Amino acid sequence: MKHIIAGVSTVAMTATLLSAASPPAHAAAAADPVKALQRQMVAGKGVRFTDVTSYVKFDGRTPYLRRTGALQFGRTGIVASDITAKPLEAPDVPGGLTALAEPERTITVGRKSYNTAAPIYGDLPKGKTWFVPRKTVTNGMSGRYGQVVNPAEPATLKALISGGRRAGRTYSGHITLARLWKISPWYRTTVVVEEKGDDALEYKLTLGSGGLPERLVTSYPATAFLVPAVAGEDSIAVETRYTGWGSRVRITPPPAAKVYIAPSRGDRRK
Repeated sequence: MKHIIAGVSTVAMTATLLSAASPPAHAAAAADPVKALQRQMVAGKGVRFTDVTSYVKFDGRTPYLRRTGALQFGRTGIVASDITAKPLEAPDVPGGLTALAEPERTITVGRKSYNTAAPIYGDLPKGKTWFVPRKTVTNGMSGRYGQVVNPAEPATLKALISGGRRAGRTYSGHITLARLWKISPWYRTTVVVEEKGDDALEYKLTLGSGGLPERLVTSYPATAFLVPAVAGEDSIAVETRYTGWGSRVRITPPPAAKVYIAPSRGDRRK
C-alpha cells in the first residue's frame, strides 16, 4: 500500500510540475505579438505615443525634438492620427537639423492630412490656421526627424520580430529602408520619396507583458541629413514609448472654416 501511495504522489507531483511549466492557452495566444496587435484593431480604439529625437556623438546624446501623438484604429489598421511636434533647445546640434524642425500639429484622417506648420505655399489666408498638402503627410513636416518606423502596423511589427534577435521581450536588428517602403504606409507617408538600395536603420523593440509594443529605439547615421564633413561618425536616435493600448481614441478633422486647401500644381501661388 505504501508503494501505491508513493506512486500516486509521484504522478500527482509530476502533473503539477508539468501544469506549472505549461502556460495557459490565453497566455500562449498573447505570446504572438502580431496577433495581439491585430486584436487591437477595433473601431474607436487606439494607442498613444511619445518620441524623442536625439543627436548622438561619441560623448553623449542631445535631445532636439519631442513629438506626442495618438493613433486611432479601425478594422483595416490605423485610420487616423494626431501628432504634435515641439523642437527642444539644443545649441550643440548642427543647425541643419534644428532649423528644419518647427512646432507643428498634424491631423490625418483617412488619406487627408491637416498641418499647422509654416506652409510651403506662403502665408495662409486670414482666418485659416490649417492647410491641406497635396500628399498625405501623416508624420507632418518634422516627421522625417521623428520615428519613421511604426510597430503599430501588423506588417511592420512582423518584420521587426522576424528579422530581430530576441532577448526576453526585446528584439534587436536592422531593417532596410527599401523594405520599410514596401510594407509600411506610415513610412511611405513620412519620407514621401521611395527608398531604394541597401541602406538600413538599426532598431531595438521591447514588448510589454501583453505582447504589444512598449518601447522602440531606432538609429541611423547623421549623414542621412548632413554632409559627411559635418556629421562625421555621429548618428541620430529616436526613442518612442507606447501607452494606453486599447483606450478610446477619436480623431476628427479641424473645423472646415479654419482649413486652407493647397491649390493644384497648375494653380500654385507665386
